[in-house]
Amino acid sequence: MKNSKVCIDAEARVEQVDGCTTLPSAAVCKNARLSRDPRFDGRFVVAVLSTGIFCRPSCPARIPAERNVRYFVTAAAAAEELNLKFRLCCGEPGSDEPPNVGKAQALISMGADKDSKCPTSGWTALHHASGLGLKKVVEFLVDEAKVDIDALDNEGCTACWVACFNGKRDSAVELLRVGADISILGQTKANPNTSPAAIARISNMGSPGLADLVD
Repeated sequence: MKNSKVCIDAEARVEQVDGCTTLPSAAVCKNARLSRDPRFDGRFVVAVLSTGIFCRPSCPARIPAERNVRYFVTAAAAAEELNLKFRLCCGEPGSDEPPNVGKAQALISMGADKDSKCPTSGWTALHHASGLGLKKVVEFLVDEAKVDIDALDNEGCTACWVACFNGKRDSAVELLRVGADISILGQTKANPNTSPAAIARISNMGSPGLADLVD
């Protein structure tokens, strides 16, 4: 049976939108989020007001303050209520549970916008996955999710450029395989208008032979 409860915030305030399944209580949602409980993935999504990210309860990224969080049954309900895009979150370097293809698939099935960008960096899910060297996630995003492989971040950098800067050879290889445009110049403050091959040579995180591979 359907229920009209779809959204609840940190103060347990309930908002009504018809036609959605029941949301767990605020306490249950909070405990699931803080413990990164994977059993609640698919039961609700977490909206982080300070970043504009919507993600699953078990997301490995840094846990936001509760005052910045609201809970929704679906990503679509969250996007409609907050007028924000549900972005794929690929976690952060050093997370104790790295993201994988299954989580990316689940987020997209929940309504994630596969090409939306972080409001501060302009990074897409592909930028995140490429920069972290998540080969399987990159494969899924380009082969199955059909993301924009040459999307630019706020500095004009593509995912391939980010992979080269971070020395992520496997990510770069996958992006080259599907035709990433290596003529697009990215930049850092120290290195403006730099090609992927050039940044691979300059970066102290470079991978041996990566620049020659991209060139």
